[in-house]
Amino acid sequence: MTPTIRHREVPLFPLGMVQFPGMPLELRIFEPRYLRLLEDLTGTEPREFGVVAISSGHEVGQENLHGIVPTGCAVRIDEIREAGSRVLLRATGTWRFDRIEIVDRATPYLMARVRPLPDDSAVDSDAGPVGALRAALLAYADAAGLELGTVPADPDELIWWLAAGGPFTQTERLRVLAAARAERLDLLTKCLRREAALLRSTGSVPFQGDRRQSTN
Repeated sequence: MTPTIRHREVPLFPLGMVQFPGMPLELRIFEPRYLRLLEDLTGTEPREFGVVAISSGHEVGQENLHGIVPTGCAVRIDEIREAGSRVLLRATGTWRFDRIEIVDRATPYLMARVRPLPDDSAVDSDAGPVGALRAALLAYADAAGLELGTVPADPDELIWWLAAGGPFTQTERLRVLAAARAERLDLLTKCLRREAALLRSTGSVPFQGDRRQSTN
């Protein structure tokens, strides 16, 4: 649930991917600054930090991070396990945020003041734009020869599930994360139709989004 306060201060964890609400995140943490972040979250409730995609630079090494995107997603820690010199972390995306302002709190990791983005009101799972998205997904799967398996019934779960694992670029994923629901539905539908048309016309191998486990 999106916090009702206008701004919130959160620790940041920049990664080479876009995180979405409701989607799982697995990390193998070994850098001292992020081990410190987890230590500082001990005893807090909820145990959350913000995930932001890196726009310039790399995940590992503080000196290698040169830029982050303006929109991110908080994650709630579900499980932490020690594995030798590393910590294995499982988390789930919660609320979106933008207007990221880095603040100095004398921590080895980044702290930021962010603006939580509002949740959209409930939507009928049979509404026109939702139906158009489902039809576009089926057409894409048919063109790509994919077995979809279980597709989320809830419209928002469907949106985030598709955004995380569908045939979209990093730029498109960021647009989906930042947008209101109507724009998210329209963007994903258009992208799926585009990819289906490309597959039918070229016979190319379908694009697969990268959701591999991250390290820091």
